[in-house]
Amino acid sequence: MPGFKLVGNVDGMKAHKKETPKHKHLARTFLFWVAFLGPLVVGGVLGAFVGNATPVGELCFKSDCVQFFFDTFKFPVAIMSLSLPLVAMVAAIHRSMEAATQIDVALKQYGEAIANNRFGNYLKHREGFEKLIDGYCSKRHHNNGCKTYVNVSDFYADMFPDASFDNVDWNGHYNKDRFEDVVEVAEVLMHQLEGPIEDCDAIQFVCSLGALLSSFNINYSLARVVAVNADKGPPLNFVIPALDSDSQSVFHAIRDAIGIFVLLRSYLGIKGGRDFPISDKFARVRTLLENAGDKFSVLRPA
Repeated sequence: MPGFKLVGNVDGMKAHKKETPKHKHLARTFLFWVAFLGPLVVGGVLGAFVGNATPVGELCFKSDCVQFFFDTFKFPVAIMSLSLPLVAMVAAIHRSMEAATQIDVALKQYGEAIANNRFGNYLKHREGFEKLIDGYCSKRHHNNGCKTYVNVSDFYADMFPDASFDNVDWNGHYNKDRFEDVVEVAEVLMHQLEGPIEDCDAIQFVCSLGALLSSFNINYSLARVVAVNADKGPPLNFVIPALDSDSQSVFHAIRDAIGIFVLLRSYLGIKGGRDFPISDKFARVRTLLENAGDKFSVLRPA
């Protein structure tokens, strides 16, 4: 799988880095020192003015002197005493901001973990599907060098249209309507191969084969084009492997269509479906092609 390349604006990355909040110790914050020193400075200045305007006398530690001091300077002291409550309030705000930052970081990490897990599941789901289809195609080759290959990207997008690493709601579910259409076409094809030959519709048989091959995006390295002139609707064209005869080419195209269908059904975890035996249907295919008459033709490469 090709590696991923990180592209982006370097200036934008620097700007994002600057926006990252910086964690500071409480004692290093501006608000802490404002709350701590503000009341002390204001109370000290006010006390100086009060002391300058009031005759306090000499230094005295008697009870009357202490009582006089507190009576005189009680307002400056009250202002200075606000320092500790304000520091406690700043500390509480600081803790709440740190807790909010930690919660935000934890949520981002959780979101990144979920995104990485979802991305990994999407890649594994797609990789498993591709390996399954490619493994089948690697075994399908013929003596003349003709090989089977599938456009897996289109096939996967068709069966899993909601598959995406950024789709939170996707949990591996597939396009049920599309799969039911494929099942219906496969049943029509097998009905033509199993029912009484007089009840078979060769044009319906060829059209259902073309519909399956197109649904699975099956192609061939050496191919021939099948042209069907249907009574209703536009002409249908699809490719089959270029083998020795038309019957062999159509028969092996049927094997590929049914083989991919069975693999798809298994990958989707659908159990209880009917078997689609085709190993003994070569003579039936040749008869159906003969009955198609002038409405069916194989355009051989030049």
